[in-house]
Amino acid sequence: MPAFLLTSSLDPVDEVVVVRNARSASFVAALERIIPQTGAGLHPIDFSEVPGDLWVQDAVEIGRWCVASQPGVVQHLAVLPGLRAKHDGIRTEPLDRCIREHFEQLGAQVVVNPEAREHTRWIDWYGNLEVSPRVVERSGTEFPFGRVLSGVQSGLGLHPEVLTFLEEQGFQTPGTSG
Repeated sequence: MPAFLLTSSLDPVDEVVVVRNARSASFVAALERIIPQTGAGLHPIDFSEVPGDLWVQDAVEIGRWCVASQPGVVQHLAVLPGLRAKHDGIRTEPLDRCIREHFEQLGAQVVVNPEAREHTRWIDWYGNLEVSPRVVERSGTEFPFGRVLSGVQSGLGLHPEVLTFLEEQGFQTPGTSG
């Protein structure tokens, strides 16, 4: 059975995706000088429709579908698309759509696509979803693929459909391991 794993911030980087617009142009220019030295690719997404929206990290979470095969495991690029569209007063859906289309053009599979919730502020944004590197809990429970981390504010946590999906994978969520 395939398993979806989110990438840790310490996993090797193949490609850096960044929004390029008037606010980020000098940053992207600096990346264009630095990134080739790392061996990774740089993919600026030109997007000026909403100049204040720059955050790829909030708009998509990158992972891999891992499928057992002979002689090992085959990995396919997969993404959790943005959930920011109903945020009070901020128009985020154009960038979310643009980034999703970028990953779909790369052949990424969208793994879960719940309806964005109203009035959740930033809590459903993927800047609120991270994965640790490999970790062993004090209890001895091992998370060899890292552990999912997300915040809670005023009793409101990350989108329940996303958390349920990640828990069902059984590899990176608290209380479970593969």
